[in-house]
Amino acid sequence: MMYNLFQVFNKEFSSFFRSKMVWFVFVAYSLLSVIITFFQSRFLYSTSLSFLTFFQLQTGLLTFIIPALTLKQWAEERTSGTIEMTFSLPISYTALTLGKFFAVWVLSGLIILCSVGIWISSALIVELHNLHIFCNYIGLFFICGVFCSISLCASSFAKGIVGAYVISLSICLFVSLFNLSWLLSNSNFSQDIILRAGNSLSFVTHVNNILSGQISASSVFYFFSITAFALWINIITIGYRRQ
Repeated sequence: MMYNLFQVFNKEFSSFFRSKMVWFVFVAYSLLSVIITFFQSRFLYSTSLSFLTFFQLQTGLLTFIIPALTLKQWAEERTSGTIEMTFSLPISYTALTLGKFFAVWVLSGLIILCSVGIWISSALIVELHNLHIFCNYIGLFFICGVFCSISLCASSFAKGIVGAYVISLSICLFVSLFNLSWLLSNSNFSQDIILRAGNSLSFVTHVNNILSGQISASSVFYFFSITAFALWINIITIGYRRQ
């Protein structure tokens, strides 16, 4: 299975750089990162040395960027008719899904590296908490994994490219804005239960924990659980559609 997974990964990852869409996403991400950093977040007037506001804005930006990366995985193959050829290969659905997922995930990691220039140029001017910022990039990579798995799963449901992007974006927005503490604030549960449930199940809480430098085992497990669940649904979906 590992050999087949690597073959799918190599094929999908190399094909990204033959697509004009991917280069457009690279350029768009770089430009938008500069714009929202220096013109929208009052970055130049911030006294924070850990780039907290910068990474919070990056999470919102990736919510829109990553669904565009997964369009060519299932939806575009179904539109072009090449998905039948893909299914005819002697490769399991699990290897197909994981190979595509890791290809998109690694690509998203390369995309967020485009913003490293902002970090380096700022470090030349002021003394920053570089270890904290490095950990934030690792946390941002985990967040990318969640969005990649969700978008890939949504792409397996959709019949067209536009539908795939809309569904992926909608689910990613819902997940990124999900705050259980706010939903339970008007309930009859005790404040202690609300606090515990909100801290353990809210995406916003775990994102804020990671971006504040608290890369805990619970947050890593939370992101891993969402990623694994989305990939499991993806495998079941393509198996059902194939049959």
